[in-house]
Amino acid sequence: MSFNEFFKSATASGVILMLVTIIALFWANSSFYESYLSLWHLEFHYTFVGYKLDLTMHQLINDGLMDIFFFLVGLEIKRELIIGELSSVKKAALPIIAAFGGVVVPALIYYGFNFGLPSVKGAAIPMATDIAFALGALALLGNKVPLGIKIFLAALAIADDLAAVLVIAIFYTSAINITALAFCLVIIIFLFIANRLNLQNPLVYVVLGLFLWLAMIPSGIHATIGGIITAMFVPVNSSSKRDLVKISASPLVRIEHSLGGYVAFLIMPLFAFSNAGIRLTNINLDTILNPVSLGIFFGLFIGKPIGISLFVWLSLKFKLASLPENISLQKIFAVSMLCGIGFTMSLFVSNLSFEVGSIEEQFSKISIFAASLLAGVFGYFLMKFNLRNG
Repeated sequence: MSFNEFFKSATASGVILMLVTIIALFWANSSFYESYLSLWHLEFHYTFVGYKLDLTMHQLINDGLMDIFFFLVGLEIKRELIIGELSSVKKAALPIIAAFGGVVVPALIYYGFNFGLPSVKGAAIPMATDIAFALGALALLGNKVPLGIKIFLAALAIADDLAAVLVIAIFYTSAINITALAFCLVIIIFLFIANRLNLQNPLVYVVLGLFLWLAMIPSGIHATIGGIITAMFVPVNSSSKRDLVKISASPLVRIEHSLGGYVAFLIMPLFAFSNAGIRLTNINLDTILNPVSLGIFFGLFIGKPIGISLFVWLSLKFKLASLPENISLQKIFAVSMLCGIGFTMSLFVSNLSFEVGSIEEQFSKISIFAASLLAGVFGYFLMKFNLRNG
């Protein structure tokens, strides 16, 4: 997939996400609210290695379909590490350093508001960036946006996703089930063997990935990590980073192309639709001034642009990286404001941090919406101003 194809796909996905979010909000705040809730509480029953699990529609989307999303994220990360903007130290330095700042500063802000409280476990919520919405906001500015800015934002968001995956793997693991974990290990060994044999049929990795997801659910490790692990074993089909013909025909790229549309236009909209329906009538002063709300809002809206811009400036000062051609620090700050659009990734981490239906979850969703909306508006107008003034 060329960058232009990726950009168009991500921006179109952002539009769809916005539409389904609006529909979910209207539905949740109408007299049909109970029907919205009951839809996501439909139950599905699942048994694996003697363990019976009851999954609601909401859980199936968050833990099942989102595994496919993270599988695609894993493929994108691997591709970027091999032939993309993260494939060399020189290319990767700026977006990785920027992503680090955009992860650490928001988490510290949230931690400061929630220090000593049980809600401190939500510190990862404002770390995330929604690439579809962020690129969608840039798309509204048309062809005036320099390609370097678009590539920087995409690379930064992918590095951000990698950080989110590590956080989920380390901090959102419950009690370990040794039996299920042993099954996971066996499947990973099969994935390793398939990779070493350079098996080219994508179905091999898809089927093994499905079994890994099934084993992950009772294992105590969040099931979506299975998607990332599976992606790391999908072959790129070339020992040379310059052999782009072989890479373009590899299972990794073929699967990525096949899944891209389904993730962008089905899975992510379903996730947004099932998670965005919050009751706005519940908003009051206590909601606004709650430590969870303040931590997430200031983490996304203030922490993201400050963290990214500060770390970019430090990387330039200490000559660790260089700015893309014709890109100023002012434009970097404008695009870093767009990174405060957390939305889907922030909602996902919120679901991991707080019990579904809890007051903390409601606080977090409201502040995610508010911060993402303001970050998008401010980022758009800041970038527009910078483009107009060179």
